[in-house]
Formats: sequence, structure tokens, C-alpha cells
Amino acid sequence: MTDQTSNPLPIDTVIIPVGGYGTRMLPMTQAVPKPLLPVGDKPLLVHAVDEALDAGIKEIIIPCRPDEYEIYKRQFEVSDDVRQKIIATGRDYLLEHLHKCEGVYATRVKVVPTYNDAGPAATVKDVVDECGLEGKSFGVILPDDLFISDEPVLAQMMETFSRTGATTVGTRDVCFKTERSVNGTFVGLYGIEGGPMTIGDMQIKPKDEDPISSTVTCGRYIFGPDFSHYADKAFDPSLKEISFSAVLKSMLDDDMSLAAHDAKGTYYDCGDFIKYQHAIAAFLAAEVLEAFSSRIADPGVTHPPVSNDTLAPVGSAFQKEA
Repeated sequence: MTDQTSNPLPIDTVIIPVGGYGTRMLPMTQAVPKPLLPVGDKPLLVHAVDEALDAGIKEIIIPCRPDEYEIYKRQFEVSDDVRQKIIATGRDYLLEHLHKCEGVYATRVKVVPTYNDAGPAATVKDVVDECGLEGKSFGVILPDDLFISDEPVLAQMMETFSRTGATTVGTRDVCFKTERSVNGTFVGLYGIEGGPMTIGDMQIKPKDEDPISSTVTCGRYIFGPDFSHYADKAFDPSLKEISFSAVLKSMLDDDMSLAAHDAKGTYYDCGDFIKYQHAIAAFLAAEVLEAFSSRIADPGVTHPPVSNDTLAPVGSAFQKEA
């Protein structure tokens, strides 16, 4: 975890909104919210929470729809029955999870039943108003944007935020051979090589246009104290939702400075079925992958046919036609 004593952090709060309906991932998300789908030994949401904790964040706020409040709250608690069962059965490997729930999660993670139909940025604005964050800087992590990295991406971004003092946007490079552009927010970057980069142009979900660059946002933001003002300014009743990209666009329209941070790590779009499976594979033990590879290679093993319908979700990942 980041040392806060020698170098105070520029933010101490992160908001992780989880109010979406996960329709791209149906039927997996019919009963289980997308942020609670597992990757490795924990749900996507817990990966995001642990990223914030490992970056030294003191308070993590998780706004959710009121009807899902109890299930999200339960994720960070351990009942007395479960506690006793763990101890009685001698499952020592679960003690770390137990202690985390009773310690760091209990003191730093707060689930709130806050949801705004106008979109995730509107929900975060409501959290800012309700939780006394007006006039403060804070971070945002979108849990279906999963990063595997040696240093938490949020911690990487805090260095850029400290240097520039500007709203900081996590970015990554797109591989057009395997990704398509219709769901990304592309940014044009300006600056001196080796120094902080600035966002000068923005293109939200290009459809009939060519992307303006090969760089997109990646679900990580550090907003300054003027977030609420620009969230209000971005409101447009003709839009399906107020996204964080729309808020950033309203800042650019006002000639506000936006810093870009090139996120270091391996990225997985876990809001897409195929990319989610890639993330699961990345966490599989080597012996599992080896056994699976052997099974696939065995000509005596038959596999059920895969229909086009099964593969359809890949259309929601970035993939440009050759």
C-alpha cells in the first residue's frame, strides 16, 4: 500500500459506481450484478476496491441502485455464522478475507443506495452532494475496466494529478486489429515527450467517423473540485445518459486543462462477454491452462458447436474490420 506519511496523497476518496444493468452480459447478469462477477478469487468490484486501497485511499464510496443495496453491502461483511464456520473448520486460508472484511473493508468501504437514471456521472454528482465532497478532489474507478498491473493504476495517476493539478484521465492504447471503435472515447494528446500529456481533442463513440487517435479513456479518473459544475453543464435531455466523457467534454469546451495518464498494465474490458472470458483465463492456474490445452488438442475429445449467437457479444468489444 502507498506510504502516506512521507508523501501525502492528493486525494483520499474514490467513488466506484455500480448502478448499471449489465445488459451486454445477459444472461449472466440476470440475478448477479456485473460488478460482482468473479475474476480469479474475487469479484470485479473487489478488484477495484483493492486497487483503491493499495493506492492508499482512505474512503471508498460505492453508490448502487436501492434494490441492490443489500447484496453489495453483504459483499464486504462476514456474518457471525460464516465466521464461526471458518474457524470451526480450520480453513485458515479464509482468515485473511475474514480479517479484511472486519478491518479495512469495515472502516474504509461505504455502500450507499444512491442511483440517478440520468447516468453514472449524475449518480456521482449526487454522491458528491450527499457525502460532503463538494469542493474536493476525488477519484473514480469503473469496475468492469479491469487492470492487472504491478503498481495500481490509480496510484500511477495520482502522481500525474499532483504534478499538474488538473483533472486527470486514465488512457490506454487501442489495438485496431482486435478492437473496434464504436464504444470508446478517443482523445487527442499534446505535450512534450517524457512530460505530462494534455488532452486537446475528444471523440465519444465514433460510429461513421474514423477515430481521431489510437488512445482511449480506460475507466479511471481523478476529478478536481469543479466536477459538479461541469456535470451540471454536461446535462442534455437528448442524451441517453450523462457519461464521464460528457463531463470531460464540457470541461474541454470551457478550455479547462485535462491531463492524460498512460496507464501501465494489462487491460480487460469485462463489460464484454468475450473480453471477460479473457480476464478469467489470465487468472487461471498454469496447471489448469495446461490441462485445458491438452484436452483441446486431443482429437478424441468432441466439443459442442459454437453458434454465431454465442459469439455475438464480441461485437461490443473494440474490433475494427480488416
